[in-house]
Amino acid sequence: MEDAWTLRRDGRDHAVVGGAGRATTLLVDGAPVDQGTAGYWESVTLEHDDVAVRVQWGPRNTITKVVATIDDTEVPLAPPPGSSAERRDRLALDHPRLHVARRVGIALAEIVVGVLGVGALVGAFVRGLLPRVSWDWLPDVSWPDWLRAPDWFRYLDPFHWLAQLGLSWPDPPAWLVSAWDTVTPTAKFWVPLLVAAAIGYGEVRKRREQETARLAQRDEPSSPSDETDTPTL
Repeated sequence: MEDAWTLRRDGRDHAVVGGAGRATTLLVDGAPVDQGTAGYWESVTLEHDDVAVRVQWGPRNTITKVVATIDDTEVPLAPPPGSSAERRDRLALDHPRLHVARRVGIALAEIVVGVLGVGALVGAFVRGLLPRVSWDWLPDVSWPDWLRAPDWFRYLDPFHWLAQLGLSWPDPPAWLVSAWDTVTPTAKFWVPLLVAAAIGYGEVRKRREQETARLAQRDEPSSPSDETDTPTL
């Protein structure tokens, strides 16, 4: 089964395959043990013995992630060889820096498109539209007094009490104000890049942990009887 997500546990081969209409089948040693159908862009959970397998479907009606829960531990199934999921996992495991750089590059491209492409298009559209719109037809609404905030709301304002005591918040140092004024206008550019890098590093760490858990399940003996007892002298 070339398109199967697989996991070898206790000497048995677990596999998940998808079909038409997001039909999902869990197989153990090639025999179907549970089936289910997922909704669009949703997941379905299949069970067998002490294993619960959650299968996530993507918007293209393809399986994007399969995770088995074994003894309260999440163990991912290996994606099909040659699939985009398998290439993505290999990139994160074998080339973590390149994976993070890819994440940052995607975020940078989104910023460039948003600022130069979509932003300019929307700005031109709005500037051309607003002068032609007349709002004279809207009625002049006079809001009733009961919709206004009551006077006692001011007692919830800490600045009100500071003013009553003749106090005020201390002014921040000049270097902090200058740094804030310098950094704030560019935050919309570098903050998404930092977030993308943090997400990329998190994905690398998580995939390493998942790979370790998957290998541990594969190497775990199926039962105590499979181990040879060594007599003690």
